[in-house]
Amino acid sequence: PDIGNWWYALTLLSPGAYFYYMSRGTRQEEVKVKMVTADDDQTTDIIVEGDIEEILRMARELDLVEKGMVRVKGVFEQA
Repeated sequence: PDIGNWWYALTLLSPGAYFYYMSRGTRQEEVKVKMVTADDDQTTDIIVEGDIEEILRMARELDLVEKGMVRVKGVFEQA
């Protein structure tokens, strides 16, 4: 469509897009966590069930690694 010099008027639609996506874009997240401590109290295993995105976010925030794996920091990660 030919809108001429009124192209900037389209920016008035952006608040409406925000409210549309915020009202319809939510989803319910459910994560189950179980902690199992070894008999000698030296290690604790955390068993997590849930969406892979939430599990990866939780592992990143808590600096957790998978059992039997060693975490190697990436090139761009801060020391």
